[in-house]
Amino acid sequence: MDEKPTEDRLYERLSLPIKVNYEVSTRPHDVKKAVSKNVSGGGICLSLLEKLLPDTRLNINIIAPKTKPQDYNIKGRVAWTRRIEITGEGDALSAYYDTGIQFLETNPIAMGKIIAYSTAENYKGVNPSPLDSLNRMFKGEE
Repeated sequence: MDEKPTEDRLYERLSLPIKVNYEVSTRPHDVKKAVSKNVSGGGICLSLLEKLLPDTRLNINIIAPKTKPQDYNIKGRVAWTRRIEITGEGDALSAYYDTGIQFLETNPIAMGKIIAYSTAENYKGVNPSPLDSLNRMFKGEE
């Protein structure tokens, strides 16, 4: 009988569409928007319009829901990048990059709040599809 290999993870991965702003550490003040595919206590997977190389250092600002005044700033590093091809017409987005980011510093209390807020009723305004959010960013609508 074939058994599916298991992942050894310290933290459970949760599929949550969390809005973030990020900047590459070597490009300060060049803030870009993204949306997460999933998040855990150890990292986050973002859908990005640009390809970042492994070990690129990032400053990540996780945007709290409108009802909560505090955003969360976390430093991370790119662990992996995967190009995702999509079919598009004309000016439509043709590809994006799923990017795995390892948190370099973690704040368990902040991560718990982010996850709680993201699953709470007051986060309903976030589109659950990272692709839809990427298309809006590509068109300059977000």
